[in-house]
Amino acid sequence: MIYKCGSITKRQISTFEKESLEMGKGSSKYAWVMDRTPEERERGMTLEVNYWRIKTEKYFCHLIDVPHAIDQVISAASQADAAILMVDAKKGSFEAGYAMDGQTRQHAFILYCLGVKQLIVAVNQMDAVNYDQERYNEIVLEMSELLKKIGYNPKAIRFIPISGWTGENFLEPASNMSWYQGTHIEMMNRYGNLVRASFKTLFEAINTFLLPSDDSGPMRTCVSRVFQPGDDHNLQIGNGRFSFMGHVERGILKPGDEVVFYPTHTNSNPCTARITNLEISHEETTSAKKGNIVNFILDGISHANSPHVGDVMVHKSDSSIGRIRSFQAQVIVQSHCGSIEVGYQTTVLINSAQVVVRLTAIERQLDRRGRTIAENPAKIEEGDGAIVTFEVQEPLTAEPFKDCSGLGRLILMDGNKNSEGVANLIVGVIREVERV
Repeated sequence: MIYKCGSITKRQISTFEKESLEMGKGSSKYAWVMDRTPEERERGMTLEVNYWRIKTEKYFCHLIDVPHAIDQVISAASQADAAILMVDAKKGSFEAGYAMDGQTRQHAFILYCLGVKQLIVAVNQMDAVNYDQERYNEIVLEMSELLKKIGYNPKAIRFIPISGWTGENFLEPASNMSWYQGTHIEMMNRYGNLVRASFKTLFEAINTFLLPSDDSGPMRTCVSRVFQPGDDHNLQIGNGRFSFMGHVERGILKPGDEVVFYPTHTNSNPCTARITNLEISHEETTSAKKGNIVNFILDGISHANSPHVGDVMVHKSDSSIGRIRSFQAQVIVQSHCGSIEVGYQTTVLINSAQVVVRLTAIERQLDRRGRTIAENPAKIEEGDGAIVTFEVQEPLTAEPFKDCSGLGRLILMDGNKNSEGVANLIVGVIREVERV
């Protein structure tokens, strides 16, 4: 897709083709655009989250190429406004992803829980099934039912058959799939108005995405990566200095802004700085707003106490946010191998932060509609909803969902699996926080 839209040259692709053939991996020439490390190219799989910018007729888009590891999927999804869910059309491959412990099912659920409601389902490798219309229709039916159960509106899902190898249905309709006459969708925009759209290609499908809602509250930018001097991903303007990547969750960020990073910052060990350079897709910019993925250089930062992945960057004058001691959340136990009681310890993922937390109270058990079933239950189990309180065991900054959705969605994971092989997963939103 990156090649088709002109974001990489034919000469670069030819170089990748030559190098991949020398390694006996000739089919990897397009994958190497994003898979840049020797280990990724040797193993033939994505191991790091990578970014690229493309331009459609309507938008400049950041593409985030995500490995299969759940924590990386969660980190990337927390930065996304929309997603392309790739589904393998080959017999056996689709069924494996669709299974209870399959990655397709798990990734779709995580996307929905993290608020990514705009979705393209690209049924890939249609060339491997001889462009079979019946196979495509079968997958669309199965995925529609799955996504509806997760919470997606089936009328708003953008299904499209493609071939990543041949590039069919990327920019132009595929001659091998003349039976595909396009997809029609219906969705609500941010003003509550019904919007109808149709498309025949992947790029047209991307153009049907709606922009995220405006948010003019205090600036919040979550640090997602820290680049050291000499890192291949470091800013060209870094000149040997550290640079950082983040996702603007709210407000406006500009060069010259005086900022502070929580929870790394404390009164006794400050973590404050000034933004000297700000980039979007390696192009300098004078401002960034909600939804932008940015790189930035800091002046005045102490290397002894520099920002970390998971930090929240805010304006220095903003005292409305800081470290938290605990949070109350409304959660659903999506999958779990046993009962959950007070004292349960697990890992919470909030945006790019991952910290250990301990359950200190189960205040209410809820049904699927959020109605109270029991007060102060002794335990909750798979399928239950609940109002719970967790105490953080490591420094963390978060906010109630109503104040900042990007800092108020959470996923709890402990590394175990239930009887069907599905990872223990608790999802929810933060209702209240207790500041340190």
